[in-house]
Amino acid sequence: MKEMELLLDEALALQEHRVTSAPTVLSQDTSDLRYAGGSLLWRYRNTGDYDQNGEVNAADLAMIARFYRLKVPDDDNSVLATVDGNGDGFILQNDITPIAVNYRSRISGFNVYRSPEKGDYPEAAGPNGAGAEFLGNIGLGDSEGAGRLAFRFDVGDVANFYYWVRPTDGTAEGIASSLLVGGSWPIESAPVQLRRQSLNTGPSTGMLLQSLQLTTEFARSPVLSESGGFLVASGEGKVQSVSAGAQVLWQYSANDEVLESPLEMSDGTVCFGCQDGKVRRVDAAGQFFSVFDAGMPVPFRLLEGNDSSLLVAAEKALISVGSNNLELWRHEFGTTLSGAPEVALNGNLILSTTDGLLSLFTNTGQLLWQADAGTAILAAPAVGLAGESYICTELPRGLMAFDAQGKHLWDFHTESSITAAAAVAADGRIFFSTIEGMMHCLNPDGSEAWRLETGPNFDSTPIIGADGVIYVASFGGNVQAVNRYGIPLWESSGPDSLRSSFEIDSSGRLLTAFRNGAILMFGDNGGNLLPVARLQANRTSGPAPFTVSFDASASTDDEGISLYEWDLDGDGIYEISGTDAQISHEYPLRGTYHPRLKVTDSGGSSNEDSLVLSFPSAWSMPGMDEFGSRRSPYVAADLSQLSWELEFPSSLFREPVISAGGEIVLPCDNGELYAVSTVGEVIWTFPVAGKVSPAAIGNDGTIFAGSESGTSQPGLYAIHPDGNQRWKLSVEGYIHSCKPRADGTVLAIGSEGILYAVEENGTEIWRYGGLGFTSAPPVMDDQGNIYVASHSHMLTALDANGGFRWEFEAAHVLHGVSVSRNGNILLGCDSGKLYCLAPNGSLLWDYSFEGSILSAISCSPDGSLYFGSNDEHIYALHADGSLRWKIHTGRQVRSSPCIDERGFVYIGSGFTSLFRIDGGGTVLGTYSMDQNCWSDPVVDSNGTVYIADGTRLLAFGDSQGF
Repeated sequence: MKEMELLLDEALALQEHRVTSAPTVLSQDTSDLRYAGGSLLWRYRNTGDYDQNGEVNAADLAMIARFYRLKVPDDDNSVLATVDGNGDGFILQNDITPIAVNYRSRISGFNVYRSPEKGDYPEAAGPNGAGAEFLGNIGLGDSEGAGRLAFRFDVGDVANFYYWVRPTDGTAEGIASSLLVGGSWPIESAPVQLRRQSLNTGPSTGMLLQSLQLTTEFARSPVLSESGGFLVASGEGKVQSVSAGAQVLWQYSANDEVLESPLEMSDGTVCFGCQDGKVRRVDAAGQFFSVFDAGMPVPFRLLEGNDSSLLVAAEKALISVGSNNLELWRHEFGTTLSGAPEVALNGNLILSTTDGLLSLFTNTGQLLWQADAGTAILAAPAVGLAGESYICTELPRGLMAFDAQGKHLWDFHTESSITAAAAVAADGRIFFSTIEGMMHCLNPDGSEAWRLETGPNFDSTPIIGADGVIYVASFGGNVQAVNRYGIPLWESSGPDSLRSSFEIDSSGRLLTAFRNGAILMFGDNGGNLLPVARLQANRTSGPAPFTVSFDASASTDDEGISLYEWDLDGDGIYEISGTDAQISHEYPLRGTYHPRLKVTDSGGSSNEDSLVLSFPSAWSMPGMDEFGSRRSPYVAADLSQLSWELEFPSSLFREPVISAGGEIVLPCDNGELYAVSTVGEVIWTFPVAGKVSPAAIGNDGTIFAGSESGTSQPGLYAIHPDGNQRWKLSVEGYIHSCKPRADGTVLAIGSEGILYAVEENGTEIWRYGGLGFTSAPPVMDDQGNIYVASHSHMLTALDANGGFRWEFEAAHVLHGVSVSRNGNILLGCDSGKLYCLAPNGSLLWDYSFEGSILSAISCSPDGSLYFGSNDEHIYALHADGSLRWKIHTGRQVRSSPCIDERGFVYIGSGFTSLFRIDGGGTVLGTYSMDQNCWSDPVVDSNGTVYIADGTRLLAFGDSQGF
């Protein structure tokens, strides 16, 4: 110890002056300020204060003596890392010099500031701006956690303010922390996105836990999902959601090449860009949600803003898309982008183009500056804490650095090009690999800290674990872990060249994708390999009864599986457990289910797998679903190919419905209900006493239809799928429409203005009268509330048990009602008005035009509304009721629009044509009809479009022909 004190005296003597009291300007800063969960978070960084008592002095020598000659772990927040003052990875005599350099530097706490203006942020150790607001002080004794002292300061929502923290000795303030801004881009996820840092710690060994073959080739990296699994996109245009147990939960086919990793939005929907320029969005179950057309290929990853907006990096444009799927702003470039934009901590967007331009935008699309690198830029930029940009270029430049104002800082010349983006660590060091196989670590000033030969790298960006370990890949398929000093920790190899970077999940598994379509997962498990869970079922869809036989016998483990646990409805509760690998379960209702399997081996390790079961009918009721959305989850066919036509003895005016097995069921004016096969053959007919109402199909395949007129014994019929009568319920007046509910009951409404609720066995549960004449089926919202529109100008809202809620009186006859995705109610009126009501019945807006709405209103997932009018137009409105487009058809439009998976609209017009229109209002195709086209088109699970043309049923097939 005495020897160390003498060395300290010598080091101090070498200084130009010796500090003997508290400095007026502190020499240390807080560079790692971040935001999470309503709080600002940072750590103590006063180099030389090894015992972290607030002052750099001779007492800190004791920490060097205590840990002398020890190797520092790969955790920058450990106690040893705080004693490694010169950062060489060992505690040695040269760590005395930082004590001398910062002698008597003292910190008693931190002052927290914010301002609505960025200009109030201080430069270096200068004063705060006049608008800076002091939020409070947190003392050194208020730290939390072990290792390097950590601090937390609660601020709530950070939107619209700039934040910074300054160390203080009680009288003076030191250098401000990095600037943190609340804006429209995520603060919590930004450091991970920008600097390629993970919030999780990766594996300490290269043990291969699982290998999953998902496709023949991946588009890009796997992306972690909030569910604990991950999302991937394949080269064949498929997007898959994979469980933590490595089982595919759902798969969506984009029918076009997906070019980058998917993005999971905060609402659970998943977005991805395609070669055809479409940004497609699916819901949490993988069903079509909406589409945005960028007008050019979208080859780069997408970003989400805090306001649910979407930033789209198209081939030659940067586009901001609002939550309503409308374009907010667009900036087009003369050449191709070299990668996706990156987001600085102040919310600005940094991106580059292949011709060498580096650009900085605000998150509202304002161009702040452009800098010319003078050579081609080959990958997306990386962003440092202070807004620096690091770009990878062609030789001879190598890696180039620019400051936050676009000023060129330095170049680092490499022996070969860099085609994958760099990664930036919390301490500002930059990591990247060249195509010839050299991994470099640079200091923030551009000097080289170390280099390591890893193998050629073309596509993969390094990722930095929470403990500072860097994971890097080579083109040949090798995966390596390297500590922050450039020392290899482990190496493993995959089946093919790498196509991706890495993800580290919350369990510490390292995931990466290979070109041959395999996902490999590396991790630690204390020597006990995780079991592989495999859940299989004899069916995942199809007609009722919904009995499923589950089989887990394909699950494997080196020690054997000792326990199988079954969560049959996916609610997190395992209803069955034991040693049986096979069970059966009956699902009583139509719907989507997420059963889960958990297997445990004899060593106590467990793993999970899951499936998605979907038991719908393709178009089981008028309006397609309970909401009357008329939105199909399937891609509909081109109209250029008529597959077949079938002639009937009388007119077909009503909408067909389609069973889970694909049969088309439709009423004919001759008093018969027909079931037709997918190849146009009549399977059976069922006679109804009088004209037949539109049919509907229940959970178990039962078909419901009513006698609409022409009989002295009106009633509601229940018909088995084979065409035999199940039961008949006598009613007052005629039945005009019916609709099944999720609980198996059915609602039917008749000419006397009475709504009936009927059990599956034909027993009436309740009735509600006085509704007036109506020809439209009732609809329901997601709470089970019921809405009935009548010719007496009244919309009546009931609860699920038939209790009155409210009424709304329109200006004229109401022909239909539907419920939008957000629960608003849409009404079409004879007086030339479309009404939009809130769930409580209050009027949100109305749209007026010269004509009458004779069709139902169809609701697109993005909120757009489509309908036809007798003024010979097809209309599209935005979700706020403003006109999006209208198309003149030359004939009255009584047909109701059908929307397919892509957002394409199918609708008939008078005696002329069936139209196919994209979401932007472009007519993509028509089919000339010989007779009237007042029927409503529907789509089956194969994409076949069916519509009635007078006395003929037409089928347009080949859903891949569009």
